[in-house]
Amino acid sequence: MQLTKLHKVAAGSRDLDETARFYGDALGAHFMGRFDPPGLLFFGFAGTRLLLEKGPANATLYFWVDDIDAAHRELAAKGVAFDSGNILAVATQRPPR
Repeated sequence: MQLTKLHKVAAGSRDLDETARFYGDALGAHFMGRFDPPGLLFFGFAGTRLLLEKGPANATLYFWVDDIDAAHRELAAKGVAFDSGNILAVATQRPPR
């Protein structure tokens, strides 16, 4: 068996409205749908589906970008704060839990 592509990631969210704003507005993810109840959000990232379910946060997502410096500037302009000046540091404004 050879795995060729990541299809879907599931993660938790304590606040679906805040989570929707983060992924949709700050990251520019393609909104696919919301089902509330039971508390589900779906976003698309270039063929990979992200499922966010109301509940405890339980996942870390890693994204590949073409230009890390440009991505840092763009996210900082949208209010995302980083742990340090190093672009490789984890953002302190994580998706809402």
